[in-house]
Amino acid sequence: MILPNKYTDLSKTLIWFGGIILNILGKKNLNIDKCYKKFFDIQKKYNQEISYEDYMKAIIYLYMIGAIEQDGEGGIYNVNFKSKSE
Repeated sequence: MILPNKYTDLSKTLIWFGGIILNILGKKNLNIDKCYKKFFDIQKKYNQEISYEDYMKAIIYLYMIGAIEQDGEGGIYNVNFKSKSE
């Protein structure tokens, strides 16, 4: 699911996934694979199976709206915290 409508469970949308990713990043830099591992572990707690493709769509969404940036070393970070250390 990409965008919610009135019949959609929000926990299956890119907006929800994006919020989880921003929470995982916090004030840290993480490479995309480490972030996915943490994302996957969180989703397991909620008994949801999220594909890597949907995870990457959420990463692209966050990048497009300016919520995350790349650090030049293969990592991503939450621009709201502007910290570039892991």
